[in-house]
Amino acid sequence: MWIDLLQLINFRSYGKRSFRLKEGTNLITGPNGAGKTNLLEAILFASTTASHRTSGNSKLLREGEEAFSVKAGAFGRKGRFRVEVVYRKGSGTKVRVNSSPVKRESLLAGFPAVMFSPEDIDVVKGPPSGLRRMFNINICQLCPRYTAGLIKYRRALQERNTALKKGGTAGLEPWTGILRKYSEELTGERKRFLERLGRVMREVAEEIGLESPPEIHYRPSRYRESSLEKDIEAGFTTWGPHRDIFIFLESGRNMRDTGSRGQARMAAILYRVSLWRMLRESSGTEPVFLMDDVFSELDPEKRRLVAGCVSARQTLLTAARPPEELEGKANVIRLR
Repeated sequence: MWIDLLQLINFRSYGKRSFRLKEGTNLITGPNGAGKTNLLEAILFASTTASHRTSGNSKLLREGEEAFSVKAGAFGRKGRFRVEVVYRKGSGTKVRVNSSPVKRESLLAGFPAVMFSPEDIDVVKGPPSGLRRMFNINICQLCPRYTAGLIKYRRALQERNTALKKGGTAGLEPWTGILRKYSEELTGERKRFLERLGRVMREVAEEIGLESPPEIHYRPSRYRESSLEKDIEAGFTTWGPHRDIFIFLESGRNMRDTGSRGQARMAAILYRVSLWRMLRESSGTEPVFLMDDVFSELDPEKRRLVAGCVSARQTLLTAARPPEELEGKANVIRLR
């Protein structure tokens, strides 16, 4: 798959702007504040209806506006198609493909994109909430039933928490049973995702000569006999997938505590390349690869390895200056 036209209206720093993109490598250059990251974020949003930088779509609005839209013209397995994602205050987010309304799950399967960003480094080295959100978005891209399960789980969690706030145990038992059922389903999908991810990450690491690839440790938060008492005391649900722990390990050590930024950057890049390959296999088409400031802080050898491991039909990269590795190989879009 590849995108030939991107149109933004009131998205982040853009009032109204169109971009013509080409198949292959597109390099977005310009000074800080020119909107390079916002451009890539817009494509990711059109693919997932979510931002990698914020959980609230209202924060993507240009200041003073009530609505924004991201439109993309792309070529897929069945020819050219058009995607339009519109957010309006009070109405939420709506998706159209070829002018017809579609559900988010259909968009995830038909318009795949993967993005590496410097924020990924902070996620790898940050609190569990960041990793949970990242993995939720990515598993939704790969597995439509996970998206539906996550929605059902969150609704049941809200109902159970409402019952807990009222005090006592009235109305708790049915929601506890429902929540436990949905929890096991989500936990199973997360385990399957991480097992598959681990295999692909090892393959990619071997290809680029990375001797000790990072691993991801998963610690589910399950219901126990003592959970009910804790929940009543706390006034909210203290267990479940919304409290699961994910940890990136480097040589068996928690990267959150001991990993350098350079190690975290390579771990994040390796994760994104592996995710791209998984999406390619599951969707039957090559996802667009978005790479924001990917070469920063990498030595020449790792820059060469990263440049060589990306073989997407379309890649968009940002850089303040054109990297030597891409000289003469990219369609350059200069922002001012």
